[in-house]
Amino acid sequence: MTWIAITDHETNLFSPDGFLRQGETGGQAPISDTILPTGSLVVETHLSPRGGPQTLLEFHRPLPQTSRLSLQAMPTGGVVLVITQGADVYHASLDH
Repeated sequence: MTWIAITDHETNLFSPDGFLRQGETGGQAPISDTILPTGSLVVETHLSPRGGPQTLLEFHRPLPQTSRLSLQAMPTGGVVLVITQGADVYHASLDH
């Protein structure tokens, strides 16, 4: 298990070793232009008191295959995740 990035309001840390193939060690060339087949996304945040959906995380990559990941907090306390890869769209919601 490894990590790729950690960020907060004061610090941004990135580790390209998170993209290495299993069993490889640092100093190797990371996997390029591939999608990680498995993994976890952990988000810890404080929500604004304003109404309406709040974007917690959004990532867009136009090439080599259009990809988008969006995570939004809803005013009701739920969370919505949308993942797009090419023409495929996957979404899930967790109600509070």
